[in-house]
Amino acid sequence: PPQPSASLSDDKELLEAQKRIRSALFERYDSVQAALAKLDMNSDGLLSREELTKGLSDLRLGLTAAHIRNLVSKAAGSDGYVLYQDFIDQFGTQASDLSKIRS
Repeated sequence: PPQPSASLSDDKELLEAQKRIRSALFERYDSVQAALAKLDMNSDGLLSREELTKGLSDLRLGLTAAHIRNLVSKAAGSDGYVLYQDFIDQFGTQASDLSKIRS
């Protein structure tokens, strides 16, 4: 039988990881656009699965490889690229997030 508590724990861990990433991006970059530009290593205007994986690893937040894989899978489309809006949805520092990060 499935173990809902394990799944719930994983979801909570991913949400916590997203919060840590948002906070780190907010501390390091002036805007979501600046973060995207930094993560887009080949400057093609697209954020690939590999670029996001490397970028999240480079933040050195102690995320496990499994967490990073899951976060990237949630953000990337079937073509392997992360759209701007998907990045914001997953990791962006929207106005509602800023007050939480700063408090």
